[in-house]
Amino acid sequence: METTLENVGQQIWLASLLMADFIISYKEEFQGKRILDLGAGVGLTSVVAAMYADHVISTDIGKDIKELAQHNLDLNNIKEVANYSLGEFDWFENKYSAVEKIDEVKLKMDHEVENYIDSCDIVISADVIYDNNITDALFRTVYGVMVNTSISTWYISTEKR
Repeated sequence: METTLENVGQQIWLASLLMADFIISYKEEFQGKRILDLGAGVGLTSVVAAMYADHVISTDIGKDIKELAQHNLDLNNIKEVANYSLGEFDWFENKYSAVEKIDEVKLKMDHEVENYIDSCDIVISADVIYDNNITDALFRTVYGVMVNTSISTWYISTEKR
């Protein structure tokens, strides 16, 4: 059975397990940092990052995914270990999705995400490359974030499908 594009974020993919293992293996990289998880899906990578990070903001798009991620973060008692936030971040329409100056580009993201991005240290993404249009939007967004903020590190994992 094939997963529909609209439900792709509602399951754990191999690349998320790889990213979780990477975070655990290189926990020193994440200790005390502020992490932006782009395309967090059910929140596995956010849960693992929160074990070491000072703050994690877990982002994706869609009410169902956000609720599922919140449920998983709550089940893992992440609030007791680190601060975390959930936000919606549309890679197709946000102030970072173009190479133009930030104040000239349309804004389309949660206020929580907008306020947090400038203070992040690291971006993580797992299994977010599966569709050409989404991949283009992701790379434009990450490029815009890295050009317009002090973030210089992006860890990404993917699997061949």
